[in-house]
Amino acid sequence: MKLDRKYFLLTSYSSLKHVLCVLLLSAMLISTNGYAQISSSSSGICPIRTEIPPRPLVMENLLLDDIFITANNVDYIEEGASHLRGNAGLKYNEQQVRADNIDYDESQNLVELMGNVNYWDNEVYISSPDAKINLDNDTGDFSEVQYWLLGNRGRGNATQVLINLGKTTEGQKVDYTTCDPDLDSPWNLTNNVWKLSASKLVLDHERDRGSGTHVILKIKDIPVFYTPYISFPTSDRRKSGLLAPTFGSSSRYGAEFQLPYYWNINPQMDATITPRYISKSGLMMVGEYRYLFKRSKGTLNIEYLPDDSVNDGKDRNSIAFEHRQSFLDTGRLSLIYNRVSDKEYLEDFSSTLIGTSTRFLRQSAIASYAWSTNGHRLSINNQVGNYQIVDRNIPVTSRPYKRLPSTTVSYTSPYKDSQLYYRFIGKFDHFDRGNNVELNSVNGIRYDLFPSVSYPIKNQAYYAIPKVGVHYTSYQLNQNTVFRNREPDRFVPLFSMNSGLFFERNTNIFGNAILQTLEPRIFYLYIPERNQTALPVFDSGQYNLNFASLFYENRFSSIDRIGDTNQVSMAVTSRLFSEKTGQYLGSFSLGQAVYLKDRNVILPGRLVQKETISPIIASLESNLIKNLDIRGEFQWDPDLKRTQKLTISTQYRPAGGKVLNLSYRKHLADPNIRTLNQFNVDQTDISFKWPINIEWNVVGKWNYAVKESRTLDLFGGVEYSGCCWGMRVVGRRFLSSLGGEYDTGFFLQLELKGLAGLGEKTVDFLRMSIPGY
Repeated sequence: MKLDRKYFLLTSYSSLKHVLCVLLLSAMLISTNGYAQISSSSSGICPIRTEIPPRPLVMENLLLDDIFITANNVDYIEEGASHLRGNAGLKYNEQQVRADNIDYDESQNLVELMGNVNYWDNEVYISSPDAKINLDNDTGDFSEVQYWLLGNRGRGNATQVLINLGKTTEGQKVDYTTCDPDLDSPWNLTNNVWKLSASKLVLDHERDRGSGTHVILKIKDIPVFYTPYISFPTSDRRKSGLLAPTFGSSSRYGAEFQLPYYWNINPQMDATITPRYISKSGLMMVGEYRYLFKRSKGTLNIEYLPDDSVNDGKDRNSIAFEHRQSFLDTGRLSLIYNRVSDKEYLEDFSSTLIGTSTRFLRQSAIASYAWSTNGHRLSINNQVGNYQIVDRNIPVTSRPYKRLPSTTVSYTSPYKDSQLYYRFIGKFDHFDRGNNVELNSVNGIRYDLFPSVSYPIKNQAYYAIPKVGVHYTSYQLNQNTVFRNREPDRFVPLFSMNSGLFFERNTNIFGNAILQTLEPRIFYLYIPERNQTALPVFDSGQYNLNFASLFYENRFSSIDRIGDTNQVSMAVTSRLFSEKTGQYLGSFSLGQAVYLKDRNVILPGRLVQKETISPIIASLESNLIKNLDIRGEFQWDPDLKRTQKLTISTQYRPAGGKVLNLSYRKHLADPNIRTLNQFNVDQTDISFKWPINIEWNVVGKWNYAVKESRTLDLFGGVEYSGCCWGMRVVGRRFLSSLGGEYDTGFFLQLELKGLAGLGEKTVDFLRMSIPGY
């Protein structure tokens, strides 16, 4: 039968869609290899592929699984060999093929595509001079394949692709890139920058896994990485294998190189084992183990460095373990264990200012459970805890106590308006710090019972909450070289009245309709003086003054001291809301405490507090100006006639990818409550990410101590993000130890779009260092 540019339909045809679609997996297998993926999007600056011809338009309404065939000339032989000649085309669901000629042998279910074979679907375009498909055994053979991925600009070539539908796909001499070909200068930043090649690639579709042999990564046709074998997943399923190597250099470590190996143990757990070579110290082994189950999760990190050449050949190590567990609906269990081999470990191997200034490493186990019925709630919390001291400047007498154990039981009644509200908190703590008599130490047990009752009165315009309570605390002391009485106790009553009003009005600010509130608040607190000098101090410090602390019931952080006071705290807060959207736009608060008597209960070595008024405290939050956030707190001490505290931070984000942060902190230590960890702070901080053009950004941060005239942390760098690759280069100098030593480093991260990241994970560092990055 001979037809001139007509079409015919063949229904119930074998699944040609899947035969051709498997080429998509062949093209994508390189982009889903075992390297750590780095997600970057440059779609806004990347042009559409001009190499891809437009997909032929089919006007016919086809049913699912119908096949549409067209050609200049069609010789159709039923149950025999049909020939399509001249501009032959075939469409099956979302897949479409065009070739010079198509032969279809219906008796053997063979399809042969010849001359300028073109294939389209929703995700890939493929070009090949010829292809053969056997529909009986679902196999296909494509030669000299060129492909283009439509989702991530990936493209490449293969000399041959062999398909066993649904089982395996094998490619010979396959390469892959997301870069444009060389169209002008060979050193253009967007053309032919990188390419990955393999002599053979095999996909196992049943196991969603693949492998490659003789894999080479080339940068501008220069080989930079080779592996004789690589294994990788072809889906989201995790797969064991080598991850991308990382490298860097710093004045403290020298050159550094890491080659992680990822071990997919099972769907609920995995591990990463990383040899870390540090040129100045030697070879460190780093391991991370993670697990995630329905009701528990956790991580274990271990580092081990034998024969540290910088530290007299000593073995050095660290361990960090964290476990979270839920049980019996409301039960919670938390285990935390951190330890290092020596006090200098974090200074030597931590790359952050926070890490190098760490003073204690926590070791604890906490279990809690709560019951609730008809508004009544009962909870119990048990913990044991200890700390490893890593700050060499902490004297032995200031070591924290072990808690062996600590138990808290609490009960609350239903909270209702104009009804009595009952609350009870009971605590049992066992403190231990060893038996060293020279420390003038004391160990022992502490009990504290705190029942209270309040009567809340509330409506939309006001609230008043009177409260009375009493603390009863008792000790049983042992290993005691300080206190004569081994079983001291204390009885302290408490009365408070928390009250406030709510006002609101409609106003206009900067042309915006605003709902403004005015919320005056008065808090009265009375606690009589009780002599507490015969009581030890196991875990109590004194709170730093801020706006929230004006309304605390105890100025001490724990119950070894219950602060005597007769005070009135007064404050007013005004909040702003958009009438149109209801969005919160900011607030301003102003507060101060008036002390009606001296506060004689103090911690050892402190002074009686005789001030009649507290510093005036103001706090500010503002989102009024578009793209500009402002936060700040100000404290003025009228007795000392000085600014006690001033913090202000602003963040300007005019558009996506642009952020500028400015902050200033000034905090003078209160001479009445000076402790080991209190010191004057006077610092500025500037950080930013700012585009130079659509492809280039500059990043940086400068943290500066004003009084000491010293830079604490300084870094700057550039980012490039193109269509097929990206790069981050950062130079950094920061204070790396409490002794004042500096470390300088150079960090490089290279992103190959659609492939992998090589080098330090600089982007993680930038996200942590630049708010809003």
